Amino acid sequence: MRILHIVNTSWFSGAEKIACQLINAFKNEADVAYCGFDGSIKAVLKDQNIPFLPIKKMSVGELKKIY
Repeated sequence: MRILHIVNTSWFSGAEKIACQLINAFKNEADVAYCGFDGSIKAVLKDQNIPFLPIKKMSVGELKKIY
């Protein structure tokens, strides 16, 4: 199973914290990653060893590239 958490921000706040908690909870059960804009969130994801798939804009075309 693959899970991709798509978040429309580049910083670490409430929704991003929950996405990270979910990713960490399912790391051993599924292939999980975080997708969003490049920014300060990148350091948080690196510290938590969470795969990060950056996008330049939130669009169907960008998400298809990631998929």
